[in-house]
Amino acid sequence: MIGNSVGLRVRPPQPYPENLNYTHLLQRMLTTRGRSHAHVENLCIGRSTIREVLEMGDTIYHSFPDVFIINAGITDCSTREIPLWFSNLIYSSRTSLFRNIAAAIHKFVIIPQRRRFVILRGKRSWTSPRLFRHYYAKLIGDLVKNTNGFLILMKINDCTDRVETQLPGTRANIARFNQIIEDLAQLVPQRTRLIEVGDLDPETDLPDGIHYSRVGHEKIAARLNAVIEEVCP
Repeated sequence: MIGNSVGLRVRPPQPYPENLNYTHLLQRMLTTRGRSHAHVENLCIGRSTIREVLEMGDTIYHSFPDVFIINAGITDCSTREIPLWFSNLIYSSRTSLFRNIAAAIHKFVIIPQRRRFVILRGKRSWTSPRLFRHYYAKLIGDLVKNTNGFLILMKINDCTDRVETQLPGTRANIARFNQIIEDLAQLVPQRTRLIEVGDLDPETDLPDGIHYSRVGHEKIAARLNAVIEEVCP
């Protein structure tokens, strides 16, 4: 499993031991259906763009899995109130006066006027559609070249009205980037399956507008399990 925090977070968080994302749930489904040897490894990292996923390189390839699940795109396509370099500064692990000042400006000046700053930036996302297509195609090409793994490409969740209000233009970008993912699924059709998520209810399955609820994770795990049962009998 590679991608961003959509593959990690459960919203709202559940008490232990039920705070399970679809990686955990998929592992449970596979092992209870006679695949005692099955192991699902989650390499998702919060805030990862498709370029950062691509740059993981050998970290992705090293275990040579039977199936790669790619859940990427929402970090790339969401419109943003700040550029990526500014966000990287705020979330840097290195503490500095400059970082603290930037974080304070973001929290107390920009966030309260987030919609306005998104519009002032021209509703730009951190990754353009052209670069998203380029990096995603390169990722697929590298996986096909370096492994024998089957590829499952997950489309990007729709966002809630609340997210669209705060980040105007995100919903249109999701549709645009999903079309790119759909197109790229045809590059190697014999080794690729596409997971649709457009029928999920943003209000119940994506309570914070981006990440899955426990119910949402269960639905995704079931869809992934069905594909794996098909391609890895």
